[in-house]
Parts: sequence; C-alpha cells; structure tokens
Amino acid sequence: MKKIDQPKIIIARNGKDKVIGLLCLLLVLFMWIIILVNLKTIPDNVPVHYNYQGKADLYSSKNAVFLIPVLGTLLYVGISILNHFPHKFNYPVKITKENAKTQYTIAVRMLSYVKLILLTLFAVIAYKTTLLTTESGHQTDSIGRWFLPVVLLILAFVVGIFVMKSKKILSANN
Repeated sequence: MKKIDQPKIIIARNGKDKVIGLLCLLLVLFMWIIILVNLKTIPDNVPVHYNYQGKADLYSSKNAVFLIPVLGTLLYVGISILNHFPHKFNYPVKITKENAKTQYTIAVRMLSYVKLILLTLFAVIAYKTTLLTTESGHQTDSIGRWFLPVVLLILAFVVGIFVMKSKKILSANN
C-alpha cells in the first residue's frame, strides 16, 4: 500500500506540553539518581522481571538495575524525536491540509502522555527495585498485583480518549 504524503507542519508546544516534557525529563533523572545513589545498598541479586501479578519471577546481578534507566532514557529520547515527525504517523482519519494541524497536535500530545505514563512506570520499578526493602533488609519481590492492570488501563484510557477526540473533531468538521 502506497503511503500518501501528508502535509508537513511544525506543531507548537503549549504550556501543558512543556510541563509534561519537564516531568518526563525529571522522571528520567530520578531513575538515574535513585539507582546511582543506592547502588552500594542494592542486593547482589535484584528482580529484573515481574509477572502479571507483580511478583518477581526473574533475578539477575545488581548491575541489571542499570537496564531500567537506560531503557527509560531511550524511551524518552525516542518518543521526543518521534514527536517532531507527526506527518509520518498513521491516523484513524484521512489527513488533509485543513485538518493536519489539529490531528498532528492530538497525536503529538497523545504520545507525550504515553511517554509520561511509561516513564512513570519505569520510575516506579526503579524505586521498588532499589529502595523498597523489608525490615530485615531484603529486597521486596513484588511491585504489587495492582500495578500492571492499573498501568495498562491508564494507557488504554489515554490512547482511547485521544483517538475518540481525533475522530470527533473530524466528524464535527464534516
């Protein structure tokens, strides 16, 4: 299927977008700081994977904790770069010169919220992996059974809202 060229428009960021961007950057910094500050007290074996119930089901050496901020940083950089090319995205509606700015703004904002949610997820995992220990000083083996379902519901809700908004704006203009 041939890709139709969509109009190239630069999307200006409003105050809310800038706040979300700053929060995302702070979450990335938090992940690095919490790992580096607590590296000496992190146990030799740390959880590196959690099952659907939030229980750790795979452990590795303490150096594996660097995977969390590395992936978070890559996610931050990747989505930040991607947000500069909304004309390359797929949309649930046909993009025209008339609706491009509105549709691109919705898509860029949705990706910013998704980035914020995912970075919050990574930051919580970094926090749990490094700081939450039992009274005896052993690493906790659970991030909570609520964690994954709540994150997935929030992600689905945010994406659903933005897709509905995109389609609603299109139908209002027709």
